[in-house]
Amino acid sequence: MVPASGLFNDEGVSQVSVRRIAQELGISHGNVDYHYKNKGQILWAIHDRMRREMEHAVFPSAPDGLAHFDRLIKWVQSFQRAYRFFYQDLVEITRRFPLVARRHRDTYERRRDEQENLFRNYIARGLMRPEVVGSGYPALYHTMWMVVTFSASERWIFPDGLPRHHVRSQLWNLLLPYLTDSGMKEYEGLGV
Repeated sequence: MVPASGLFNDEGVSQVSVRRIAQELGISHGNVDYHYKNKGQILWAIHDRMRREMEHAVFPSAPDGLAHFDRLIKWVQSFQRAYRFFYQDLVEITRRFPLVARRHRDTYERRRDEQENLFRNYIARGLMRPEVVGSGYPALYHTMWMVVTFSASERWIFPDGLPRHHVRSQLWNLLLPYLTDSGMKEYEGLGV
């Protein structure tokens, strides 16, 4: 459903019908309808592809320190450009398509757990401070998710007003207070 993703990116989910997707594909509406009964099923298929792409790129079993985190930020930004409609229209999509909403929540929980494991790895390697009771790591995970998820909407609202690496800077600024001296040295070596 690459053509559907392109149309959604260009025109928005609410503006694109199944007929419009069929037209873009150069096939009959009935042909698309045979495989996808409605827009929700098309979004489900796209979200499924998004999840598969994330599974392969997000969290390797042995990340190589903070350089991995920086590569991850860059990958996520590229991923979001490819699927910007999903992030720009997230509230509408989750409101109108409950199955996609449920799956997206599941994806959030999986990414949160993976991020928690990544930070544990950084703590074990002496790059981040050990978590102190009430230190805010769960809030940090959630805030990072919000920055990433809603940056597409922010760019839509301020198309000319944000620097190119705005999200990257925001995420690093959130993480920096949790880094140890060794973590800060590694960060400085990245040239971010």
